[in-house]
Amino acid sequence: MRAIKSGIVLVGIGIGISGAGCGPLEDSGPGGQPDVVVLQPSGPAALTQIFDGGERRWRDEVKLDISYCVDSGFGADRAKVVTAMAGATADWSKDVQIAFRYVSTITDGCQSSTAVRLHVFPGASYACTDASGTTSYQYQPRTICPDGSTPALLPNTGGLDPSGLSAAIAFVFGSVTADPAELLHIARHELGHALGFDHEDGTLGCSGNHSVGGHPLTAPDPNSIMLTSSCGLPVPTTLSALDRQGAGILYGHIDPSSISIPGETMAKGAWFSSVTSVALGANRSFTSTISGSGNLDLYVGVGFEPTLTRFTKASRGLGASERVTVNLPPYPFGQDVFVSVFAQSAGVLKTWTLSTGHLANPLDLVARIGAETAAYDATQKRPLCARAGVSCASGTLLRGRGALAGGPESNAPNHADTACADGDVGDYGSDESIEAIRVTSADSGPLRATASANVAVDLVAFSTLADRLELYYQSEPGAPWWLMATGFPPATGRTTMTFPISLRYGGPVQAVRAVFRYNAASSSACPSDGSVFDDIDDLAFTVAPVYAGYTFK
Repeated sequence: MRAIKSGIVLVGIGIGISGAGCGPLEDSGPGGQPDVVVLQPSGPAALTQIFDGGERRWRDEVKLDISYCVDSGFGADRAKVVTAMAGATADWSKDVQIAFRYVSTITDGCQSSTAVRLHVFPGASYACTDASGTTSYQYQPRTICPDGSTPALLPNTGGLDPSGLSAAIAFVFGSVTADPAELLHIARHELGHALGFDHEDGTLGCSGNHSVGGHPLTAPDPNSIMLTSSCGLPVPTTLSALDRQGAGILYGHIDPSSISIPGETMAKGAWFSSVTSVALGANRSFTSTISGSGNLDLYVGVGFEPTLTRFTKASRGLGASERVTVNLPPYPFGQDVFVSVFAQSAGVLKTWTLSTGHLANPLDLVARIGAETAAYDATQKRPLCARAGVSCASGTLLRGRGALAGGPESNAPNHADTACADGDVGDYGSDESIEAIRVTSADSGPLRATASANVAVDLVAFSTLADRLELYYQSEPGAPWWLMATGFPPATGRTTMTFPISLRYGGPVQAVRAVFRYNAASSSACPSDGSVFDDIDDLAFTVAPVYAGYTFK
């Protein structure tokens, strides 16, 4: 039997990240004042701010794969509807982070199909109510009801259901048989409802009709595609510029954007920075250009804020006209790109353009954010969740320890630090071993920088006094390990320890490390005084990008 080392042991858990600057939103400048300001839309085209907890909008995990079908009930007019929907979906996704996928194989029963997210089907065109109060609905138009009364004509309907996981568009007969250009306009309008937007009439003060959407698309806009005839204005046939801006605020922009700067004077050594979430998919590139006077240099960091010595790519010419293009790998949820301008000498920054490609085929994208299970990555020599998700679990990959009798660990030691190996002494099930690690988002969204997460470590403990678990965090491969928490197992045998952590800006792949030691005399992510009972395991996971916006410091 092992003797447990005696002495005073400090019990407690330390949580958080030490050190300065845990990401742009947490930096501070001279005097402790924040040095980052996120600019909100302003001016004549100010848009309604619609980011709140109760959005009627497509969730981020489904907005890039909104599959839809067109019902066979349209009969001979079905081809016209298919063409109109193709045009409408292309228009809405032109420069907004929304992607549609037409499923041509689903025709019969499209109205109730669970295999697609958006259902396009014939809606009732009119209603007749008989003397008993019974109302009947018909798709084909008729000029008179059975009792001789005039039928009540019904409008097209479209909307997003409260769960944000499905939507429907019902076209009436008169719309389907209309001119193709008119049908395309109607499809654009109804698709706006299916994305969660109200009629524009309410914001213009000429109607209170807000029954088919979740919120206004923009501030008052007489040119909005969501306008109806209630206002007595010409009804637009395509999306307005403000429509695209409003949709982009809710779903994210992917169009090239330019910042017009009326002579931003930069002193020598000053920085001017932004961060943007680029378009998703394969074979993408990101380009940024600046112009002005003096000697201004352009730095780009993919997944991290660049410095003079650490950057993905830079343009450091002698003037102020600089251009950088970076090819981006197809991370499942894109990747934040940080762009910074540095004044090598005093100058004036006049223009700044950020340009990315459009969305790739949605079949290349991750359709849902869910729970991910890691696979062993031979390059990193540790388990890795290659897709961003709400959680990442090691599964059975970490079970056991080293060459422990009865429980050898697969791919031991499951980390790349050759200076610290697992111990091989003891018996599986009674002596120390890490069994599994799970990293879970604290808010049900994807794991992402600046968000909170919980790390659960399943282990087998020999002692509640002599065994100690240390949890470390790494913001990208090769980065330093940060000690996040330390504690002692609550019980011997099989038990679980859970710690809250805060994720920070870094690379698209981040990691946690559990160091479980017996009679540890020091704290280290790779202890040099390891014992024959120690177990050290990593779990790497992919993070999603955080936000798109401009920051100034």
